[in-house]
Amino acid sequence: TISESEIYLNDDISLTKEWTPIGTKDYPFGGKFNGNKNTITFNGISSTATNIGLFGVTKDAEIQNLNLAGVIVLDSVIENVGGFIGLCSGGTTIIQNCSNEINYTINANAEIVDMGGIIGLQTENATLTINNCINLFEININSNKVSFLGGILGSGDTNLIISKCINAG
Repeated sequence: TISESEIYLNDDISLTKEWTPIGTKDYPFGGKFNGNKNTITFNGISSTATNIGLFGVTKDAEIQNLNLAGVIVLDSVIENVGGFIGLCSGGTTIIQNCSNEINYTINANAEIVDMGGIIGLQTENATLTINNCINLFEININSNKVSFLGGILGSGDTNLIISKCINAG
């Protein structure tokens, strides 16, 4: 676990190459990330990995005060796609005061399972709170193989609280 880390973003970031999400199934992110109201922009990034998001996999994480924007192209078989978190895998994760304005393109040969604007998938052993977040993402779907697609959350379990959020994507 990448735990007990406290990360503060002091400026906007523009990503122009393929992004490797923070945290994996073997080493989930479990720290605190404060974006200080800054924006991370994905500039035409193409991805073929599983657990896609700024954070690939989280367990006991807190993400706050962050904006996401830009363009991401999905072009293969991909599970768990979210703007902030691909897979919320356990413990307690909190996302608050965040916004997502990423424009996704799902190409014809892509197969997507569990995609949401904030989080792709919350597993049954994870407690998740999403508070005061805005999802304005747009999706251009050119594939007929997309399942469990949601505005805030692609697919989730019962230990879930979503409050004061807006989905207009």
